[in-house]
Parts: sequence; C-alpha cells; structure tokens
Amino acid sequence: MFTSCSDDDDNGGNTIPADAVELKVDETELQIAQENSRIVNITAGNGDYKVTSSNEEVATATVDGKVITITALPTDNNAEAMIVVTDKYYKRAYIKVETAAVFGIRLNKSEATLFSQVDGQDVFTFKIITGNGGYKVEYLENPDNCTELIGIEDIETTGTFTVKGLDNGTAKIKITDKLNKSLTVVTKVIAPDPLITNYDGKILQFSATQQYGKVEIISGNGGYKLEVADPSIVKASMNGSTIEITGKKNGSTYITITDSKKQENKLTVTVDGKNYGLALDNKFWLYANFGNITDNKLVKVKQTTWEIICRLNSLSWLETFIGMEGKCLLRGTGDGSHIELSALGDAFKFHSKTELKTNEWIHITFVIDCSKTNHKEQYRLFINGEEDDYIIDNQSNRHEEVDLASSNDDNKFTLGRACGDDRRMLNGSIGEARVWTVARTPEQIRANLWKLTEKDPVGLLGHWEFNAGVETNYIQDISGGKFENNLTICGKGGAISTKVPMSAWIEKDYLK
Repeated sequence: MFTSCSDDDDNGGNTIPADAVELKVDETELQIAQENSRIVNITAGNGDYKVTSSNEEVATATVDGKVITITALPTDNNAEAMIVVTDKYYKRAYIKVETAAVFGIRLNKSEATLFSQVDGQDVFTFKIITGNGGYKVEYLENPDNCTELIGIEDIETTGTFTVKGLDNGTAKIKITDKLNKSLTVVTKVIAPDPLITNYDGKILQFSATQQYGKVEIISGNGGYKLEVADPSIVKASMNGSTIEITGKKNGSTYITITDSKKQENKLTVTVDGKNYGLALDNKFWLYANFGNITDNKLVKVKQTTWEIICRLNSLSWLETFIGMEGKCLLRGTGDGSHIELSALGDAFKFHSKTELKTNEWIHITFVIDCSKTNHKEQYRLFINGEEDDYIIDNQSNRHEEVDLASSNDDNKFTLGRACGDDRRMLNGSIGEARVWTVARTPEQIRANLWKLTEKDPVGLLGHWEFNAGVETNYIQDISGGKFENNLTICGKGGAISTKVPMSAWIEKDYLK
C-alpha cells in the first residue's frame, strides 16, 4: 500500500488540521493492456479527491468518490504514465501505469491451498497482474465440486476472481483473455478432520459435586481450546488431547471445544451431587488464604459477615468455629458451652447467652459494621437466625477495619482449628460457610439461613457447601466472584494439605 507525502509550500494556503491523514491507495503499480481499464481504491485520505495523468495519450484517470478508474489508451507498445491523486489538503499518492498492446497473462499466484469449512482459510483471491482483457474463467478439473468460483462476473473491473474450497480435492482453473492468452492455476482443498470426542451424543454425568472426569478427543486438528458456558458449574482444561473436568457445584452446563481449523464440538456436563457435610471430628481443619486476593478493598473491609453451619459431637476447650486467630475469632468458651469472640488480642471479647448443644445442626452468623461506634451495634451475633444478646467481657478496643488476610495463624482465615493447636480442633461437622464483605441484615440472614437462595447476592467473597463427595484436599468456593477462594483441608499438625476419605462425608439432614 502506498503512503503519500505532502509539500508544505503547495497546500493552497489551507491550514492542515492535526487530524489530517496521509493519502493511501490500494495499488501503486499497474500493468494494463491497451483499451482496458482497471480500478484502484482510495483507502485513506481527506476527501475532495482529484486525479491527473502525466501522459493522457498513454492512460487517463477519473475518480468517483473513493474509486479511481484508469484506462490504457492505444499507443506505442510498452508505454508508461504516472497517475497523481490529491485530496483537499494536497496530500498525494502516485500510481505507476505500464501499458502494452499485448501482455501475457500473469497472476499473483499460480497455485493455492485452501482449508474447507475454516473461516478465513477456505478462500483465495487470484489477482490479474497482466493480461489483455475479455477474461474467461473455466474449470479444467473440479472433482466432486471441491471448489466454487466467486466474482468472475466482475473480473473486468476488479481484475480478480475468488476460489472457495468446499471439500477435499484439487481443482485446475483456466483463465483466458480476448487475445487467447491463457494460464492455468491449481487449487488444492484440504477438508479438516471433524472434531469428535468419545462422549459425542452422550452427557457427562457427575454424581459427586467435586467429581473429576476425562473426555478424549479422538479426531481433530490440534490447537484445542475450551470455553465453559457456566464456569460456576465445572472447570475444564486441556492436557494434550484429553479434556480434564472437575465439578464445582450442582447444575448443568456445556463446554465448547474448538481446534486450530475452527472445527467445533459441544460437550454437555451435568453435576448432581448429594448434600454432604464434612465430618472434622478432631481430625481435620481448613483455611482460606484471602491474601491471594489482589483487590485490597475486598480484604481490608469496613463491614463483614461470617456464617457457618455446624454440628458438635461434644463440647471442648476453645473449639474453633471461624475467623482469624489473634485478630477476630469465633470459638467456644473454656468449657466449650458458649460461643466466644476473641478480637484484637482479647481487647474486645464476649460470650453468648445462648448455650451450645451437641448433636444438633446450628447456624452461627457474626456481623461486623465498623461504621457503628457502639460495640453491640458494631458486633452482632445470630444463632439460628435469632440475635443473641451476648455478654461483653472486655471492650477496651474495637475494629476500625477488618483485615481478612491478617492473623496469628500465618495470616490464614481458619475453620475448625486455630493457633496451630490441635487441642482447639472442632469435634463435629461443617455443612456450609459463607464470608461476606457487607453487613448482612437480620432479614437477609433469616431468609437464607440453611441454604443461600438469594439471587445475585452482593458482597459474597467466599461460599463453601462442603458437599464435595470425593476424596479431596480442598473445598470448592462457589461464590462466583472474581477471586476463587477454595478452602484447603489439613489434618493434625501443620498446615499441610490433606485428603479426606470418603468416610468423612455425612448427610446434611437439616436440608430434608
């Protein structure tokens, strides 16, 4: 493509604006048989276009909008002219024209390879470089109609024709001009392999929420890519020609598979896991690492709500429910009979009036709103949806903000154990937990007590249903937020990722 130059002394006194563009045309050199015409398009410029020829006995030019028509006149053989294009700011472009009484036919290519059914790779445009007009395009060979011709009716003005590949085969195409000059081009068409999996016509069904499965691509063209329609249901990745899929929550979705030749296939996946809870039983505990979140506004918050559904087998010393050791932690009292908050190194501390019971599912909600200055308004405790009028043991300090990524447990947000102390493990089970960056209202808490049914909840940072139903070392976060915060499962001792056995999954009978 040709870019013009401009002459500051030849702009007719016009002021050239800063947004003026250079003048460009799509052809800068042409070879035209005498008594034939060719079209050149202006691809960029500033309007009010004019054209002049350096030798109107060789070639003339006219312009209509952005279309320039150049005609070669009968004259001496092998003559030349220069067409000058200008716009309203006297930007210029040049087109060199060579004319001859007779040209041999020459195209931009003599052969092409096409890939049928692949957008952008299934067509090729042959361009006439030289010839004598009066063109005729015909097939010499086109087995099984493997190609089709496009645009041959406009070949006299465009100087081009296009071949589209339809199926495997090799076509031979002959172009002849009015002087019976001819040239044959060869077009090879390759049909891509169909994209086929071993689950075509079937649904991949998971009977556990975090079940893992594989699907094999048995035919395709490599370069595979995946797109999950609803990434809250499953996650998927490619490993060679194997699609690896893991469930996240119950539901149905599909995965679109594409390859390097733009072939496509869809795989339907249904997740239908049971409503399990996880039995910790003094053997396991969990943590989230909110420090991995790069948006600080989601970590250092003025409001937060924590919810946990659990069942105690027994009451024990400082049994841990949820939170950050040394900063803000819900735990049991010394005898395990009540819920206790230990915040800011015990500078704010309370215990519930409600006594804890064993062998019953309990929903605990803790709300912090740092915009409040009264301790009982800033910190609210709900048990099974009812607000507890807790007893304050110390109120010498309060939170200005809550840092969810700061604790004396190596900055972990923990459930079921704190302070690296196995004596403080929860002897019981967890059915669900939620962490929010907003202060939930009593009405919202009660409406979603045993199961979150609210549509598009605002401020949900982490949501874990504990119904994986497989041997696993993590609990999937199903909050659907920008940042996925899976819970890591650990055993006794250090914070070492540990797989729980199938025997650790129990029925959540509170959902019956």
